[in-house]
Parts: sequence; C-alpha cells; structure tokens
Amino acid sequence: MDKTVRIVLVDDSDAFRRSAGGYLTRQPSCVLVGTAASGVEALERVVVLRPDLVLLDIAMPDLNGLEVARRLKRIIPPPRVVMVTIHDDASYRLAAREAGA
Repeated sequence: MDKTVRIVLVDDSDAFRRSAGGYLTRQPSCVLVGTAASGVEALERVVVLRPDLVLLDIAMPDLNGLEVARRLKRIIPPPRVVMVTIHDDASYRLAAREAGA
C-alpha cells in the first residue's frame, strides 16, 4: 500500500510557494493540503488541516519559523517539521534542531 504524505507549505514568498507547491503536487506520494504566508497563518492552517509534514521557512513575518516549529511540536500528534530556508548558517541549523525540526 502506498502512503501519501499530507503537506502544508509555509513561506512568505508567494513565488516560492507557487514553485514548490507545483513541484509537490506532481509527486505521487505527496498531497499539498495547504499553504501559509506567515507564522500565524501556518499555526491556524496546521491545526485545521492536520498535515503529516510542515515545510517551514525560517524567516517570516509575525512569528519566525523557529517559534512556529516549537509551537507545532506541542500539537498532539505533532507533524514532522522540515525547515526550508536559503540561510546556510550553523546557528540556524542548531536552533532548528532544538525547536524540533
């Protein structure tokens, strides 16, 4: 039996959401159930949509991705969180791991 992964994509860049979302919808094992442009919107969508995976930008308005990841890990059951960012910095990687991503 094939398992599909329900995904919410979170990034403040509309162009990135369109591009990555288009790619994800063409993958047979992925179902893009929603997108969000800010941290606050992400939390609202995840609570309603209950995805398996949240692809999360680290730098966003309202709440940054690290704080969103911390809050998502308190949801039962928590979704898996993968940070998606252009920032290649050891301190971001450490902070993301500590936040549960």
